[in-house]
Amino acid sequence: MTSDSRNIYSQLYDIVIKNTGYIPKNLSPFGIGRTHQVYLLETSANESLIVRVNYGPHTRHLSGQIFWTNELLKLGLAVPKILTSDLSKQKVPFAYTIYKKIEGKDLVLEYSSLKRKRRKAWPNNINTYRKKYPLYLRMINMEG
Repeated sequence: MTSDSRNIYSQLYDIVIKNTGYIPKNLSPFGIGRTHQVYLLETSANESLIVRVNYGPHTRHLSGQIFWTNELLKLGLAVPKILTSDLSKQKVPFAYTIYKKIEGKDLVLEYSSLKRKRRKAWPNNINTYRKKYPLYLRMINMEG
């Protein structure tokens, strides 16, 4: 473990304790993230948290995740609850969001395991959702 990773682990432990009340037990790279690093954090209460960290100049993906998580929660969909987030990079040199992990397989991993027929049906399901929720469609178009 490098001194940089020890430093981020220490900072994330402090953030979790101060903002969620959980006591971190173990933090490990989780490996999935388009523009940020993702960690799995196990707590002393046997809860699993997902921590997304962004060092770059842009936080639009994290802010988009926060927005859409809250919108999807309003619809009653099973999405992870956001415990805390800070995109300002003023207290620590990175933006972050911390979610409660929900059980199940990541959609990115799930898609790759689908049979061809199911993969072909997936875009139709997404388009049906977009038509039902036009705000979602507008946001997807804005984000490119």
